Parts: sequence; C-alpha cells; structure tokens
Amino acid sequence: VEYGLILYSYSSMQTAARDVTRQVAVNTLAIGGASAEIKSRLPTWMRNDAVISVTQTTPANAATNVYTTTVTVSSSKATPLTFFTKAAPFSLQTEVEMKQELPFM
Repeated sequence: VEYGLILYSYSSMQTAARDVTRQVAVNTLAIGGASAEIKSRLPTWMRNDAVISVTQTTPANAATNVYTTTVTVSSSKATPLTFFTKAAPFSLQTEVEMKQELPFM
C-alpha cells in the first residue's frame, strides 16, 4: 500500500508539472503563479514538503525561451504511511522542459 501511494504521488507530481509548464509555455499562466498551481494539484499529504523550481532560459526572447519545472519531494513525505520509507529513504524528482509558444498574432 505504501509503495502504491508513492507511485500515485509521483504520477501526480509528473502530471502537475507537465500541465502547469504547458500553461506557462502557452502564456495562460504567469511564471510567478506556477509553484502555487503545482502545489494545489499535489496530494494533501505532500503539498507543503514539495520543492518546486520553475526557470526559463531567455525570458526576453520567446522564440528561444525554454521553461524547466522541477518538483522534488522526500519519499517519507510522498506517502502518509512511513514504514518502509523510514528504513530506506530516497527522493522523488520529476523535471519537465517545454519551449515557450510564440504569442498568437
């Protein structure tokens, strides 16, 4: 059950990171609101412990700008049960890179 919850948490991290990065890349969400939006999509037991980083390569040039979103959380925080994860702790991390869409003209 514990590992199933960890897999669910990891899947939630991946989905939230991908979806929110896409929103930022198509200019429907400001980069400043990305972390809060990702946290709102994570399971409640890990929201406060997730470390989220959203960066961009060239903010002044939409033609070459690439957004990178990284979400990291300790395995002991990725599940409400902490039996096996205390014995062998590890970190879960997902990273998404997406090129910025050019503004629609």
